[in-house]
Amino acid sequence: MPPRSPYATRARHPDAVLAMAGGVATGADLTRVLGQGADGAMAGTVFVPAVESAAHPYYKQRVVDASANDTVVTTRFDIGWPARPHRVLHNARTGTVPRHPATFIATTGAGGGRFPVPRYSAAVPVTGTVGRIEEMAMYCGRSCARVAGQHPAAVLVERFRRPHEAAGRTHVTSTEGGPWKKRSSR
Repeated sequence: MPPRSPYATRARHPDAVLAMAGGVATGADLTRVLGQGADGAMAGTVFVPAVESAAHPYYKQRVVDASANDTVVTTRFDIGWPARPHRVLHNARTGTVPRHPATFIATTGAGGGRFPVPRYSAAVPVTGTVGRIEEMAMYCGRSCARVAGQHPAAVLVERFRRPHEAAGRTHVTSTEGGPWKKRSSR
């Protein structure tokens, strides 16, 4: 099923806050989705390699080096996230190869402890992860082609703001103090 247009969603839900996700990596992308009727946007892939990100350095570099064709939609990483299609960077476990045993392939830290990570876990590799990181889920959207290196999050946010404002768009604040425009008289 093709994605619904923001206009169609807005027509069905005129009072809803509509946030777009997927393919948003630049200020031009933000301006585009707002121009299509969205109230805001969510960006994920562009922030994976941010300096402040806890993503493992290997994961960060894979995102920076990736093109849209390096991503694949799969359900392989289903331990902890069963039957949910997700887009990840292609690796040796995402193809049509037979499924290997879900043995432990890495360890990671959380809450002061170390925990085993099974193959096909939904967990992503973070800074303290050791093991077969290249076999882990590395969530990544097709917007990776527009990710231009590892930068502080403030720089990335500024890269959204400047082109957006240059296009004549500014942040809207309602009289109630929130960021949303009032859409109906309910």
